[in-house]
Amino acid sequence: MAGSPGLWWPALLQLLMTAATSLCQGCPQRCECAPQLRSVACQRKRLTAIPEGIPMETRALDLSHNRLRWVEHGDLAPYPRLEEVDLSENVISVLEPNAFASLLGLRVLRLRGNQLKLVPMGAFARLGNLTTLDLSENRIVILLDFTFQDLQSLRHLEVGDNDLVYISNKAFVGLLGLEELTIERCNLTSISGQSLSYLRNLVTLRLRHLNVAALEDQNFRKLGSLRGLEIDNWPYLEYISRSASRAST
Repeated sequence: MAGSPGLWWPALLQLLMTAATSLCQGCPQRCECAPQLRSVACQRKRLTAIPEGIPMETRALDLSHNRLRWVEHGDLAPYPRLEEVDLSENVISVLEPNAFASLLGLRVLRLRGNQLKLVPMGAFARLGNLTTLDLSENRIVILLDFTFQDLQSLRHLEVGDNDLVYISNKAFVGLLGLEELTIERCNLTSISGQSLSYLRNLVTLRLRHLNVAALEDQNFRKLGSLRGLEIDNWPYLEYISRSASRAST
């Protein structure tokens, strides 16, 4: 019988469950959500804080081109399944230690184009699955010892277009899997062989627009996996060793 509750009740129940699921997932105002991809895009919304209402299941979060000033410990804790976070082109000047510690599955973190002057030790704590980190176009002056010590899975690191004057000898400790490193448009006047010595699996090293005058054998002697060394626009370069010239492209 068409009007029998037994016939339409399962369909109604399914409809109610779907509506409840959609309501629970929600989407922040002014953002665009793609539930199938579990992504939330909030770029270019003049946001000064991470918006409320981001679904807990979100895996990709784009907060680029906003007005965020800092990332504090706990800001992203409600979204532990995040795998990709884009914070590029904000005005972030402060990263707290453990800022991303709740994001154990994070694989891609973009912080390009902010106002960071210093990355404190512990800022990337517990990010053992991170494979890509972009810190380019900030105001970073120095890379401290152990800055990246928890990033054993990192493959690609960008630190160019900063105000770098010094890379500490143990800045790259822990980067056991790093394959690609770009350092460009900085104020470095020398390259520390000891800092590079921790990058045993580095395949490609790009050094562009630097004020370094000489490259010695010791700069690269422990980079046994290096296959490509790109040196471009070094106006003060006067000397390059044989080993460096063999690796360069």
